[in-house]
Amino acid sequence: MGQAKHRKGADQGTSETTKWIWWLMPVSAVGITAFFMIGHQSEPVQVPMVAPVAVTPVLVPEDQVHAGYVGSESCRACHAAEYEKWKTSNHYFAERQVIEGMDHSAFAPEKTISHGKQTSTAKLDEKGLEQLVTTGLGNTKQPYT
Repeated sequence: MGQAKHRKGADQGTSETTKWIWWLMPVSAVGITAFFMIGHQSEPVQVPMVAPVAVTPVLVPEDQVHAGYVGSESCRACHAAEYEKWKTSNHYFAERQVIEGMDHSAFAPEKTISHGKQTSTAKLDEKGLEQLVTTGLGNTKQPYT
């Protein structure tokens, strides 16, 4: 009988120790994690601000830009099929002088053209000339006639 009491007491002590261990393990884990998270925080890196450098665009005079251009007609003899397809394309009509009878309806009445985040305006100026007002150099709206 004495042994049974002794054993019961021993089991009870082991049970109490086990409870403490199971309680202490998660508390310790949380404490260690908090220590490393709080104790090892670093300051944010400060990146020095550098003022942007002003860039002046290089503008080549118009006569120099087109000095080597021999004209679209020079392509026609060797590339007849391609020339005929090109002549009816948007590309052909994009880079040409305005033709009053053909283009007047694109400018009157005034039209707003949206492209990306920008807008341009096609209109007639005070002299009745076709004009496109769009963002130019310096990021400002400028009229082009």
